[in-house]
Amino acid sequence: MDASPYGQLPASGSTPPPAFSDIRAAFDIDRGLRRGIAGIRRAPWVLVLGGFLKGCTEGGGGVNVPNPDDYTQLREMFDKVGASGHSALPGQPGWFAADGGPFAGVDALAGVGLGVLGLIVVVAVVLVVVMFLANGWLGAGWIRLHAQLIRTGEALPGTLFSATDCFGTMLAWSFTSGLIGLAGVAIAIAPFGAMFFLPEGSPTQLAVAVVGGVWFLMVVGALLYLRMALSLVAHVIALEGQSMMAAIERSFSLTSGGRFHLLLYMSVFSFIGLLVTLPGYCLCIVGVLLSRPLGVAMRDLPFTEGFLHLTQPPEAVAAHSISTWGDD
Repeated sequence: MDASPYGQLPASGSTPPPAFSDIRAAFDIDRGLRRGIAGIRRAPWVLVLGGFLKGCTEGGGGVNVPNPDDYTQLREMFDKVGASGHSALPGQPGWFAADGGPFAGVDALAGVGLGVLGLIVVVAVVLVVVMFLANGWLGAGWIRLHAQLIRTGEALPGTLFSATDCFGTMLAWSFTSGLIGLAGVAIAIAPFGAMFFLPEGSPTQLAVAVVGGVWFLMVVGALLYLRMALSLVAHVIALEGQSMMAAIERSFSLTSGGRFHLLLYMSVFSFIGLLVTLPGYCLCIVGVLLSRPLGVAMRDLPFTEGFLHLTQPPEAVAAHSISTWGDD
């Protein structure tokens, strides 16, 4: 069972080993914090690059969808400026003008066909699809980068783009987990839909609101529990080469008896990642471009370290490079 530099264990289709550690010992908050800080000190710029790309696939990294006012202002500005970059001369078409401007097709879509809102919806859908595809590719590479740093003390930028072998599986898992989330939200808010068909302020509407609130909290609790049960799926796919269904089964098995601890662990490091990110907002764009990726790294790297601690034998964990420099 020879491992690759980024920590892949069995070959695809083979049976992975059981857990080698108690989940509470594997996902130790104090050790995770120390190893996360040490990892950032060891390879700051590669983790900044990876954290920036990962943040972009999650909707961060400064990616914003324009609103209708933005488009309207942009259109007016370009209609006053010719293609040469100077003020439009009499008879010279504006960039968006329907009589020959280079963006006339876009103008037709926005102003005549789809409308401004329709164009924004198209742009938003394209961005979501791009981020979905990028997350399937870079998500596994990001995990492998952590494992490589932990095991060897090196973090090579090319590792971020190494997950072509499990791209399809990661896409399938991203799509499945997204459906689970959407279905959960729909189930959670379903009782509130009945309120629109009841007389406003009636005792029945009030009763439905109370029951709906209790139902909402119960479903959210169940979703969090399920989220913890599935929290290791991406790591199993990226580092053990398993199929999606095998990864789901293995994640359920590995997290058994420790899901509430995982919820605490992930909450703590999400909060730490947020704290790392916040100071960057004081420095505007430059600060966020640095602090946001570091926050993502501080959130994610300790989780990978915990996964390796859980799934690798003690002698392999002791041989990790981070064991020799991680507490410096």
